Amino acid sequence: MPIEIPLTDEEQEFVRTLAEKLPPVIARKQIDRFLGGVVAPQTLCNADHKGEGPEIAYMIGRSVAYSTIPLLEWIVKTLGVTKLERQHRANRLNLMDKTSRR
Repeated sequence: MPIEIPLTDEEQEFVRTLAEKLPPVIARKQIDRFLGGVVAPQTLCNADHKGEGPEIAYMIGRSVAYSTIPLLEWIVKTLGVTKLERQHRANRLNLMDKTSRR
């Protein structure tokens, strides 16, 4: 059984902030709509097939839906979340602009 690593304060803030705005259950095929492309439905499908997907999922007919908080926690643990400060964001955007002009 894998060791459960607790979320940092920053990660907990991310989960709380999104969970307050989202429905309690999200269908896999609607992930893009609710999470704006943060994770693709196919990524979740692949993880589920390997037994590595979010902890709570439901099969509803032929559709899969996820309990929102475990889904967000899975995103944090799998993809990582880092809060960017305003100046850091500006620096990253400037760097991206310079590299895209080449």
